[in-house]
Amino acid sequence: MIEWEMYAKIRRMKASGASMRRAAEILGISRNTVKRYWDGGHTPDDRNNYPASVDSAGKQAVMEALKVYFEENKGAPKKQRPNAKTAWKALRSKFSYGESTIRGFVLEL
Repeated sequence: MIEWEMYAKIRRMKASGASMRRAAEILGISRNTVKRYWDGGHTPDDRNNYPASVDSAGKQAVMEALKVYFEENKGAPKKQRPNAKTAWKALRSKFSYGESTIRGFVLEL
């Protein structure tokens, strides 16, 4: 994310007739960054508002399956205790969630 000062410089360079490539070169930033802010469609304060947590039926099913998995493997020796990765490996045939999602669910437990 850039600061408002850089955003203003990008917009001034557009108004002066400079190309995106030249603006990126002069300002020392990526052409992709210049392209994002060039027309004013984005501003430095734009952020996606993702929900903090989603309670869906699928998530509840995974949470229940995780509880069962950890309960079944509770008495394993120290080096064989279940962790988020082993839980994901065990549950990936039933659920189509990625490892990072399962890690987040395990963290919530």
